[in-house]
Amino acid sequence: MIDLLQDVFPDKPLQTLQQALDDANGDTQLASAILLNDTNPTTTLTDRELLTSIFPDTPHETLASLYNPSFTLDENVSNILQSENSSSPSVWQNTRNNINQVVQYTGVKDHFARKYLHQNGLNAVLAIISIINSFDYNYLQTKIASQHPGVTKSKSESSIYNKPNTSHIRGRVQTSNGFAYLNKKTNTTTTPRQDKRTTEVKNILNHPYVFNPLEYSKLLDIIQGDHNLRSVSPVFLKNSFVFFCGDIDKVLMVCLLVVENNNELQTYPSKEVGPFEKQLHPIDNSRKKLYLSHIVTTNAKIKSSPTRYKSPASTLSSPTTSNTDISNDLFDNGKIDFHGFLPNQVKNILQSSLPKWWDEEMLERELHSDKSGSLVKYVSPITIITGRGLHSVGGISKVRIQVQKFLEQNHYVYEEQPSLFIVQGKKIQR
Repeated sequence: MIDLLQDVFPDKPLQTLQQALDDANGDTQLASAILLNDTNPTTTLTDRELLTSIFPDTPHETLASLYNPSFTLDENVSNILQSENSSSPSVWQNTRNNINQVVQYTGVKDHFARKYLHQNGLNAVLAIISIINSFDYNYLQTKIASQHPGVTKSKSESSIYNKPNTSHIRGRVQTSNGFAYLNKKTNTTTTPRQDKRTTEVKNILNHPYVFNPLEYSKLLDIIQGDHNLRSVSPVFLKNSFVFFCGDIDKVLMVCLLVVENNNELQTYPSKEVGPFEKQLHPIDNSRKKLYLSHIVTTNAKIKSSPTRYKSPASTLSSPTTSNTDISNDLFDNGKIDFHGFLPNQVKNILQSSLPKWWDEEMLERELHSDKSGSLVKYVSPITIITGRGLHSVGGISKVRIQVQKFLEQNHYVYEEQPSLFIVQGKKIQR
């Protein structure tokens, strides 16, 4: 193999060729890539080119007008930042716009939208996802039926909703189960003492909603026909379908908003069964034990955690983290961050984590009687962060080499990006 590399790179010293071959674990193609990368000449960027890379969203004309050749790079950056801050809208106005967006997509009142907006870091899309995923239809129907037989909703419950803004409603004619009837008054009286959970329900139906499997099947057909929409959580789809009373147009509007803002991962709140999971997909007795044991394990893990909710930015980045911990946390944040890890640790971690992730997907497929396809449908894709150069040879990360080799050898389907891999599934071996 070293002879082959000598023929391709006659000007390279034998020691360099041997080092590249060792780093590639004997793979001549990978060794060639390392050597080719090492031969690429480095270029020095001017300050104006650096400013363009620092502010990719700022028009070139604006950067050119603000650039001062007598300033240092830091001074130019500071000058541009001051200019952008002075011309940007106020924080109050941004918050107001976000509240309006939440109200537009969900129909809740301002104070309710503001509450969820602050709980989600002023991110309107995350607030919308949180509202829909928090909705408890079964609890509401049981509570109202027990306290007020024959009555569907109370004043305090309906008070969280605004009158629907018809300028934003499009698509089919609204049925008696739709948004157009959400604010019709009823002759309902409220009890002096309302249950707190009842008053915080996220969707109020004028009539008991009856799940329509034919309409839901139409929604699934549309979702399956779009590669981007397939990445949205199936449980979130079901929650949205019932939240909007079977209005497919509104479900698609929310899903498109989620995809456009790259928030698909946040539609997977946990591995617990969603509010409608049992209602829409009954589990037969032969599978029930396996499925319930999975739920109990997940619940126990959540309750034993010091903090119930983790920051979305948290990743598996501690070199002292055990393989078992990484495997468990993989389903919570969807990331493996190999910053600080040595190349010889990478393979063991991947062997412990990725098979469990794929087994989770196969379990969900078994429960839904759907075993086809190599891309994940029921769990979120996994992001493996390799970095750009730590423990590198010729500018190519050794960790990155190990990750790519593992993914190839084990037939995983992935998307390669400059400093990370997005694992999207696994080729099914026949």
